[in-house]
Amino acid sequence: MNRSYLTFGFLCLLLVGCVSPWERFYSGIETPTDYVYGGSTACHRVVSPDDVKAYLRDGYAVFGESSFNAGGGVSLDSLQAQGEKVGADIVLYWAGNAQTSQSAMVIPQYNPGTQQTTYLNGYGYGGSFSGTATTYTPGTYSSQVVPVTVTRMDYSALFLRKRVTRPALGISIREMTSAEASTVGTNSAVAIDLVMRNTPAFEADVMDGDFLLEIDGIKIPDGRTFMSTIELKRGQTIRVLLSRRGTRLTKTIRTNP
Repeated sequence: MNRSYLTFGFLCLLLVGCVSPWERFYSGIETPTDYVYGGSTACHRVVSPDDVKAYLRDGYAVFGESSFNAGGGVSLDSLQAQGEKVGADIVLYWAGNAQTSQSAMVIPQYNPGTQQTTYLNGYGYGGSFSGTATTYTPGTYSSQVVPVTVTRMDYSALFLRKRVTRPALGISIREMTSAEASTVGTNSAVAIDLVMRNTPAFEADVMDGDFLLEIDGIKIPDGRTFMSTIELKRGQTIRVLLSRRGTRLTKTIRTNP
């Protein structure tokens, strides 16, 4: 085989080995244009989903994630580098679910043989004589079993950017489950997962867990309808019909321009 191909293959292996797991297992999603990298990255460890929600309430959005299982020695410096590479204002990471496995490694050992030399001297008919005789003992192999303990953990990271423009309303929504639709009494609504701080929805006391039914009499059956409707209503005063714990209520809200 051509030596240049061997050299190229070896270099490729070295480059692959240098890629951090944070980068190797990274996947991203497209974010709106008003989520812009601020130019610096900060990494913070979190311990629960509520820690993540605190950043979402402050106007951050998740645009990428990285998850993998590995042993020790996972570098936070490489996580910082990955955050800067993809343009994350905040990187939230955690490690847990440690799993320990037991195994054994067999280590072969060669025991070299011995060599013995005997010197011979004597006299006989015709004169004296001398010489040597060498005896070889062949080497042997033995093995030693060494117990090995391996600890692996799950590593995850979320990459976030902050919104640079003010949201019109300031809520994060999702589709309802069938059980929620039955409770609300309609299929034409969306669930409010989260209300951002210091937004029109926050100031009007819209709550996490409310269900959004209508905006100015327009039914909101899905996220697409919500986005198109709220964009048309920017800078206007709107009437929002909500369902909260089985009770319907109306909020009058002035949206951001």
